Amino acid sequence: MGGRSQSIVRYALKYKVLVLMTIIVITFIIGARAFLLHYSRVSEIAHSKVSAKNNSTVLDQNIRTVFSKVDLSLRSISKFSNSYLVQRKPNIVETLKILDFYQASLPEVHAFRFADENGNVLVNTDRNVPTNVSIDDREYFQYHKVNQNSKLHISKPIKSKFDGKMVITLSRRVPTSDNSFRGIVYAVIDLNYFHSLISEVDVGKSGNISLISIDDGILLYRHPMNTANLGQKIIFESETNRLIQSQLTSGEWSQNSFVDKKKKTFAFRLNRDFNYLVATGLAEEDFLSQWYLSLLTALFVVAAFVVSLIWGLVKYIKYLEQNEMQKNRIHEISRKDAIARIATGVAHEINNPLAIIKGKSEIARMIIEDSKICNPDLSNKLFDIEKMVIRIANTIKGLQILEQSVVDENKAYKLEELILPAIEVWSQRMLDNSIDLNLEIIPELLVDCNRAEIIEVFVHLLSNAVDAVKNLEKKWISIAFEKRDKNIIIKITDSGTGITKKDAIQLTDPFYTTKQPGSGTGLGLSVSDAILRNHGGSLSCNINSKNTQFIIVLKIMKPDMAVA
Repeated sequence: MGGRSQSIVRYALKYKVLVLMTIIVITFIIGARAFLLHYSRVSEIAHSKVSAKNNSTVLDQNIRTVFSKVDLSLRSISKFSNSYLVQRKPNIVETLKILDFYQASLPEVHAFRFADENGNVLVNTDRNVPTNVSIDDREYFQYHKVNQNSKLHISKPIKSKFDGKMVITLSRRVPTSDNSFRGIVYAVIDLNYFHSLISEVDVGKSGNISLISIDDGILLYRHPMNTANLGQKIIFESETNRLIQSQLTSGEWSQNSFVDKKKKTFAFRLNRDFNYLVATGLAEEDFLSQWYLSLLTALFVVAAFVVSLIWGLVKYIKYLEQNEMQKNRIHEISRKDAIARIATGVAHEINNPLAIIKGKSEIARMIIEDSKICNPDLSNKLFDIEKMVIRIANTIKGLQILEQSVVDENKAYKLEELILPAIEVWSQRMLDNSIDLNLEIIPELLVDCNRAEIIEVFVHLLSNAVDAVKNLEKKWISIAFEKRDKNIIIKITDSGTGITKKDAIQLTDPFYTTKQPGSGTGLGLSVSDAILRNHGGSLSCNINSKNTQFIIVLKIMKPDMAVA
């Protein structure tokens, strides 16, 4: 017994260690993969920030160069043509020559123009457009008209009155000798120029590049261009505003784009000379697309590995359980075989003497009755001898049932042929312990089974029921039947207080028992469960019953026909 207990303990420990090792391996793999994915994501974000920063820096240098050249040209034009422009009647020809000269050196500029104090455009290097156009209503003209400073002014995107193109203007005030307003000289830059400058930069499918005025937050240009958004005021988050208002000339921030509402990482380059910033926004869905693909691949691989590992663990545990069950089954068969051989010998050696004892007892009782000897005590003793003989005979008959399990094959049996022999095995014990048995009428149904194995199931369950109630105040066992489709449901209930959910989960595990130590092996229910599953049936307990109840399900033959 000690060796068997140690074997069980070793099996349980091996099972726990195996599960623990599996959990550790799964945790390590998931943790390692999660770390690698996190590191990869951080690297992708850092790379996108560097890329966005580089793009903003290069574009800022290009735009700064153009704006500086334009501003220098406007200063020169204002200086050299001042004597021609401040006259009562400006010298248009000479002024145009000066503007043409600078126009030729700046292909980025669409046109240079001069407008007088009334907003009338008097000089225009673009000769393919209408003349006599007034810009008095333009914001940039009103700005110079009101402000006396000679500061360069960059307009918001507007539709040109001359050719209908979307443009921005860079303008300077032209003063008279007494600093009164004489008009403005300005350069027109077609937004298509920015498109040619920026379109070669790869910002991904959903990325964008924006040119924004610092003074008022106006969107001067955006790639990809959407004219509906040009000239709108950009709404920055508080952290972004803090960066812009600081002394930094570059930085990064993340926010949802106000145009397409997509989460983006922005890198900006701020030019305080011309009060604009270039912001390159890279969408997470673009620069993390490969990472998302890697994530999905990793999740699939890890999930497949974990499922495979768990599946392998379950299969291995089932193998261990089946192997243990097989060993137990072989042991049980060997035990039954030994008992069967003993039962056969006992039956042969005892049945004949029992028959003689019973016959002699009956003859003696008949002689006493015929001779009219009045000795009731002697008659009762002879009657008791006959009852004990019957009891011994029933016990031997029960042992002989076990002999059949070694050689029985599956065939059709009446349901009563499976239940009544099990009841006979425990009938005397139930009688000795004053246990009431409530047996419903057994349906006349056929079950295709190994008779001895199914009887063994009922023997196990009735044995457990007897052990459970023998010391209770109320002692009863009931067996009820319910025909359902192609199955017969057999409910064995006793007066016990029921089974807890925790115990119900483990009841059919090998070696699990709720009995006191030494009162059971914990194999009865596991063996019974295996037998019923091999017969296409099942064994379960009803945790919702106020009393202890086990439910057996067996398949019946020809469920629509009763046995004749």
